[in-house]
Amino acid sequence: MKAITGVQPIRLKDLQPAIINSAIIQAVLLILGSLIMDTGIIFSFFLFAVAAHWIVFTLIALQRRNNLTATDRVLLTGGFAIYLVCLPLLGWTVHIIDLALHR
Repeated sequence: MKAITGVQPIRLKDLQPAIINSAIIQAVLLILGSLIMDTGIIFSFFLFAVAAHWIVFTLIALQRRNNLTATDRVLLTGGFAIYLVCLPLLGWTVHIIDLALHR
């Protein structure tokens, strides 16, 4: 079935290998992150990135169902790496703001 624009829509079942690979990579990184002895800071970043990835995945899957766009596909397959970069930067920014407000 083609969309109105003539582009073949991407279906969730087409992303099944990417979903499985993403879950395996996340599991391995969570295990490795839990082994680092830094009082759980890196593990918490990994855990928040995994949670953010699957929350966004669920929201996209419920909203778009069988008509995923190219941006949706990038977020579903490579979103975990994006969250791994963004979460520490967000945490650092919030920490700087918190320090500035409590002087």
